[in-house]
Amino acid sequence: MAYGETPATGTPQGRPPAPLPSEGFGSLDFWKDQITAAEAKIQRYAPAWKQNVQRQIGTPLEIAPKTDIVVVPLDHANIEQKKATIYFRNPEVQLVAAPGHDASADALQAFSVVLNEYLGPDGVDAETMADELLTDVLCPSGIGFSVIGLDVATDGVRPVEVGQRAVPAVGAVLNLQPVMEPIIEQVPNIIHQRYFWSRVSPLCGLLPTRFHGRNFDRAPWLGYKFEMDRARAVTAFGLTDDEAAAAGGEVPDRLNALETQTVRDTDVVYGYCVSYQGSLYNPAVKHPEEIWRLMLIKGVDRVVKHDRPYQTYTPDGMTLLGMRGHFIHVYTPRYVSDSAIVPSDVSITRVPVGELEKGRTQMVQQRDRNRPMRQMNISSLDPGQQEKVKRGEWQEILLTTSNEPIVQEVATARFPRENFEFNAVITKDIDRAWGFGDPQRGVSPDTRRTATELSLQASSSDTRMEKERAWFLRWYLRGAEKLAGLIQLYEDDRTMVQIAGDANTQRIVAWQKEALPLRFQCKASLDTMIRMDTAREFKNDLEFYQMTANDPNVNRVELLTQMARKRGYDVSKVIVRQVPEKGPDPPKIALTVTGEDLNPLAPQFTNIQRVLAAGGIQLPAAPPTDPMAGAAGLPPDPALDTTHGGPAEQVEPLSKRSGDASGKLDGLGMAGAVN
Repeated sequence: MAYGETPATGTPQGRPPAPLPSEGFGSLDFWKDQITAAEAKIQRYAPAWKQNVQRQIGTPLEIAPKTDIVVVPLDHANIEQKKATIYFRNPEVQLVAAPGHDASADALQAFSVVLNEYLGPDGVDAETMADELLTDVLCPSGIGFSVIGLDVATDGVRPVEVGQRAVPAVGAVLNLQPVMEPIIEQVPNIIHQRYFWSRVSPLCGLLPTRFHGRNFDRAPWLGYKFEMDRARAVTAFGLTDDEAAAAGGEVPDRLNALETQTVRDTDVVYGYCVSYQGSLYNPAVKHPEEIWRLMLIKGVDRVVKHDRPYQTYTPDGMTLLGMRGHFIHVYTPRYVSDSAIVPSDVSITRVPVGELEKGRTQMVQQRDRNRPMRQMNISSLDPGQQEKVKRGEWQEILLTTSNEPIVQEVATARFPRENFEFNAVITKDIDRAWGFGDPQRGVSPDTRRTATELSLQASSSDTRMEKERAWFLRWYLRGAEKLAGLIQLYEDDRTMVQIAGDANTQRIVAWQKEALPLRFQCKASLDTMIRMDTAREFKNDLEFYQMTANDPNVNRVELLTQMARKRGYDVSKVIVRQVPEKGPDPPKIALTVTGEDLNPLAPQFTNIQRVLAAGGIQLPAAPPTDPMAGAAGLPPDPALDTTHGGPAEQVEPLSKRSGDASGKLDGLGMAGAVN
């Protein structure tokens, strides 16, 4: 939804909510004032954000311009290119135990499989969320809001055994061990639960006015405005008919003006959800990492929900389990001193793009005004011909009565060359601001560049993109840790997971909470989040295999398995995981043959011929004896064979030209020209 994901309506975990103070710091009136100030802060940025969206979705030119209305779709190209550069796909997340916490390798591997499944399209669909959030960050706002949580649907209650207690009467009379009976409690009957990690519109995000940092988990509180269907809100929050009527009827605001509603929606209830550090606002909360949730409904003068749904303690009450940090997860790509809200890339380049559009507008006006024209002496034409000339619409004719030639061309004005050069300068300024140019977009440059120049330009761009990509990966992994904390609390222990064992055999294990570490961290390689050329990726895998296959500490089967999967082969049919034992080597026989042994008249010739034939060597038939050959009966010396034997077999050189890898010409220290 534009106003954020509908928050969880149930509270499966957490102790009973602590009441808010009746007045003063932390009271209901205090939070209302905080929310009002946060909304006012966002509204100061909203007009510029909306202009950025209109720039991105600008409509093409339909009529001759009267003002600077020519739209150059450069923002759209830059946004889509940078989104794909920073985040191309979900990274493969691996869970590790945090320092000071232990867990088995099987438990961590099974947890990683579960987490990656929930991050995928059938779970929270993190890829869609990230694409939407990056659009907010690059185009309108420079800041992206998301919310992580669990939505629970219940139907009545069900009995659950929560422990056992002794029956004291029986044990006291017979002096035996007391008889134990189960302790039954009624708990909500959960019929459906769903994890979510969803984007929130920047217009609906709420930030404390006194917070100006970049690590938003250190903010005292974060919030967002949400909308919920009226019927569901009545059930979830116990609203009366009058309260539900007061909570609706608002005209929602949208970043895209084309999506703004013109009528009030009375079937929707609007509210606010706040995530805050409990120890800062409630003296009874001692742990500094406790995160509480406060939910208010607009127009309702009471707290509809106040709980801690995403955290709990270990049975000894010493360690906090579950999500660490705010369940509202905020991302910014950069930092501006003393400001939590930073300008987007589109905002930074708004002025030069406006200048570029102004220059294009002038070009259109010049072309419209500079249509070919001719001058004609109309006094030499009869009235009928004059009317035909006057009705002409294209390539207009100026009518005169002078004594000049009957028809002549009127000189047209040329557009100054500096306008085109100015256009190129502006484009370079925009490319510098975004961090990439035509080569990164896959567009041929307008001027000839050497391979060295293009390589240096790409290297500089890659350095900046690597920094931005690494920061986004850090934010993504932090969100994955928060989601993993929810899974650790709420996932069913009966979940079965397929993992790879020590011998690379696929095993089915039961995912159990007891085997997990109390604290964990998410890690991922940066390369798993970006697009890599298939041929280059396979070449890298092949080189790695060639370098490590004979290392006794390397699992060759696992390397082959990964390579086969990337090529689309059926691993079960291609790779043999258990290599058959190698039998004894056949005996090796050394035989020395001399020229005398090949003499057909020698007594050993027949045996030598049989041995060579067994080895695949066939001797030519013995030629007839020439009486002139000599007493030994040897054949005469054959003439030299002058028949061409064909080219020699090509051998891969030990060292290829350095130009194959660097793009430079051998011996010159420079690269060849590239068009």
